[in-house]
Amino acid sequence: MIDGVNVCPQTLRCLNFSVSEEEFSDPETRDIRNEAFWKKLSEILRDALELLKEGAEKWGIDIETIGFRRG
Repeated sequence: MIDGVNVCPQTLRCLNFSVSEEEFSDPETRDIRNEAFWKKLSEILRDALELLKEGAEKWGIDIETIGFRRG
């Protein structure tokens, strides 16, 4: 239990939980109606995309030219 909320028993060992607690520690960044939330989310997604691009480059994949099929 964290702050009176039942959580997964692995929560305290979870990197995703730990990062989200760190990145969204400011209460304003936890409120989807607040601009701070969207700025923080945008920053995290930008960092994730950069990591994806770096990994793709390492493996010789040009993600800019990958075609996507719908359906």
